[in-house]
Amino acid sequence: MAENREEILANFQGITNIEDVAEAIFHLEETNWDLLSAINRVMPQDSSSSASQLNNDTHDVEMIDDDISVITPKTHPPDREDSNQASTSSPRNNSLDLVELQVHCNNKIYEMKMSGSATVIQEVKNDLYSLTDIPVRHQRKLLGVYLHHEQSVLSNVFCAQLLGCETVLQTLSANFVLYGWDLTDSHNNNLLLTSITSSLGPVASMTIRSIPVERLPALIIIMRVRSNTEIYSVINGNVGVSELVGGLVEALERFASQKEEDARMERERDARQRVKREQDEAYQMSLEADRAKEEVKKQQELERNQELERAESERQMEEAKKEELRAGAEARVPAEPADGADDVARVRIRLPPPEHGSLERRFHAQDTLAALLDYLASKGYPKENYKVIASWPRRDLTMESPSSTLKALKLFPQETVMLEER
Repeated sequence: MAENREEILANFQGITNIEDVAEAIFHLEETNWDLLSAINRVMPQDSSSSASQLNNDTHDVEMIDDDISVITPKTHPPDREDSNQASTSSPRNNSLDLVELQVHCNNKIYEMKMSGSATVIQEVKNDLYSLTDIPVRHQRKLLGVYLHHEQSVLSNVFCAQLLGCETVLQTLSANFVLYGWDLTDSHNNNLLLTSITSSLGPVASMTIRSIPVERLPALIIIMRVRSNTEIYSVINGNVGVSELVGGLVEALERFASQKEEDARMERERDARQRVKREQDEAYQMSLEADRAKEEVKKQQELERNQELERAESERQMEEAKKEELRAGAEARVPAEPADGADDVARVRIRLPPPEHGSLERRFHAQDTLAALLDYLASKGYPKENYKVIASWPRRDLTMESPSSTLKALKLFPQETVMLEER
């Protein structure tokens, strides 16, 4: 009950703008903690002002963020300026002018009806709380989607060192609604892309599709900007803690700025409705400012696309270089001895986590260490990135002379070695 009263108190202060806690509690106590009765007690409905506000407020229905997928206005009261009988309409008739809304939440549809003279946004949020128990102050947060892939070498590091950081955990817990998605299975991958395309559009889907496996895990930050829900940033798994925290803080600052702007617009709604822009010069200046903003936006989008194309070109060049080195190493690997051949060295190689598998290859005893290293490079484990460790005594074979024979290195007749990332 105490927690419920705290929420009622917070909602009451948010709606009435009464900052004095003692005064707010007094009004709630007088109405036995009935939120609607307490609001009517300090903010009585004026039927004469309802008629003057009717035309303004009922055309300002907005989308509720994050927890609500759709809010659709079903009916609209008549426009007073277009009605010759507006000045003679009675308060009784005005009271019948209602705005009907459909709220889609958690795959359910809720019906709402409210007076056209109501403060729509706050009223919707308050009614939403009565339906879903989501407090008004919790109805807007940033959305973070964690994308995981088991085949990425960065998975363990990202989860243990970055997501395990206390600062990161506290930041995500306090400011984000966080979801996780495993892209390892192709079915899961396609399911996510279909959902993103449906809810955010093809551009957002392409953004996720273009993330290579080696840069996963990734944290996708989604926010609502200027009435559009979009991907604000993608934080890839190859970053450090400071970069991750910096990305989260940057998104929070942008989000806070937008929320402050939205709150300011909501507070000044009635004032803006009464303001008439009578001077052509002011209108033209506003129009030119909008055009300038659009040009800046187009230029920024062009530069962003050019940067993405440059990054993709560099990635493809790097992949081509790696493939060339791998093919060259494969061509240098000597033929495997036939079954029953003499002086055969059987080498078993344990792969590094998270693969937990192994490779096995037969060599001639007089084959060199270079042959073994070329074989590993042809399988995607070049010596520049991996060390070959002999278990007993423990030694790094990549530090030995490449011309040393497998027999001289005591890998004959059979031996097991381990791969470790550098």
